Amino acid sequence: MDHLKPRLSEFKMPQSISFMTSIPKTDRAKVSKEGLLAHWRKDVQEQAKA
Repeated sequence: MDHLKPRLSEFKMPQSISFMTSIPKTDRAKVSKEGLLAHWRKDVQEQAKA
């Protein structure tokens, strides 16, 4: 995040960054938005517990 501070305006700075080992895909090999949302919700819940 320190790398981004001088390059982005404050309102464009991400609040967090999440890394995934693989991107969830549908049967037609498209990115699964539902899968990404489920992963994001899981991360948010884990951060709330910490």
